[in-house]
Amino acid sequence: MAQIPKYAEKLLERRRNYARKLADASIAVDDYCKSIGIDYNSPLFDDACLCTDVRIYCEFDGATNSTRRAILKQLEINEKRHKEEE
Repeated sequence: MAQIPKYAEKLLERRRNYARKLADASIAVDDYCKSIGIDYNSPLFDDACLCTDVRIYCEFDGATNSTRRAILKQLEINEKRHKEEE
């Protein structure tokens, strides 16, 4: 009977662990974005890598940078609103 080699099993386990950590981090980023008011349906945030966008797997830097820009954009919007309310 064929068996998966131990090194392949270890790789599968490693991939599963990283996938779980990535999912947890993605959920945390998405939750933060929601908490500051980012609207995922807004065209202002079309390029943001949110809602566990698959670009994180193939465009590491691009996905991170577009999300960073979206967060900064929303923080600026929030700051402007806060100043207008004063």
